Amino acid sequence: MERQVFPHGLPDEFTLIFTLALKKAALRDTIYLFQISDQRGYPELSVDFSAADGTLSLRARSVDPEAELMTCVFNGEGVKALMDLRWHKLALSVQRDAASLHVDCSSIEMKPLEPRGILQTDGHTLLGVRASDAGSVQMDIQQVMLYCDPSLAIQETCCEIPGARCPSDAAKSRRAAENDLDENMFSQGQQGPTGSK
Repeated sequence: MERQVFPHGLPDEFTLIFTLALKKAALRDTIYLFQISDQRGYPELSVDFSAADGTLSLRARSVDPEAELMTCVFNGEGVKALMDLRWHKLALSVQRDAASLHVDCSSIEMKPLEPRGILQTDGHTLLGVRASDAGSVQMDIQQVMLYCDPSLAIQETCCEIPGARCPSDAAKSRRAAENDLDENMFSQGQQGPTGSK
């Protein structure tokens, strides 16, 4: 299944975007917002949130397959805001040697990354599971997007989040622009060729 999701594996650099609202029950445990595991169920890459610690962590396979997972931990007010049970947008930009986190279109923190090993993507990809028992997490998800471009984290807007400040001249999000392109292509296809008799 993962070969269909990641036919060429996970890219070295990418942007992972979530628009979500955690429920109160989700704050009792560490949760994996996103996890890729190998066929045996061992994590290859994960993004996990711990309300108890107020942290969001990126973990990935190290260059040495016998070593512990490489870990990058984000914290602070932007991460703690996820516990207010409201809608939030997370954008995690992963580059070869650094990762940066944006919450609600504000830059939170940039951290250095150790070298990562090649990730196996032939296992499972999971969204919103508890670390303690792999049960489903109570949360609402509007979108989860994975882009093969680490710069897209700063190009996203937060206009879809209720109560977010969104300037009238804000650039459209990539998803909205893609939807407009699809609609234009569809309507042009419906009109048929012009100028023929």
